[in-house]
Amino acid sequence: MLDTKLIVDNVLKIVPEFEYQFGRPMKLLTKAELTNYQSKVLSVLQFVKEMTMSELADRLVMSKSQLTANVDVLVRLNLVERRTDPDDRRKIIVRMTEDGVLYMANTKEAMCRYYDLYFDKITEEEKLRLYISMSQLLELLEKLNKLSQNVSADQMRQMQA
Repeated sequence: MLDTKLIVDNVLKIVPEFEYQFGRPMKLLTKAELTNYQSKVLSVLQFVKEMTMSELADRLVMSKSQLTANVDVLVRLNLVERRTDPDDRRKIIVRMTEDGVLYMANTKEAMCRYYDLYFDKITEEEKLRLYISMSQLLELLEKLNKLSQNVSADQMRQMQA
């Protein structure tokens, strides 16, 4: 049976490496307009039609007040819009605007050009392995995301004791 500690060790290694290899290019390409957190907001919203501010804050592991400040900037730039949930006026829903969709499409194209600067130094087999590994990781993370929603904050605090 695989020891959970081995998985945790890999998580602690992969997160900063992933951020450097995949988050850094986005930051470099968008830093004139956006902060790292604002870029991450757009990254999440590009794959969902809309999301509540609470769900988005949870997804980004960000406080609601910190998220509000970042979304305010994105609203001013017309990259996202927010509206009140008609079924529950306490909830605020956020989604990308057409300008936001276009901005992310342009950013993806720029990221492709960035990776083309050195991806030609790895073999086609290595590129395929990277793609397959990332696809498998995403599939498992989606499963784990659903499972982890059943773990409460109280349970997490008890584990720290």
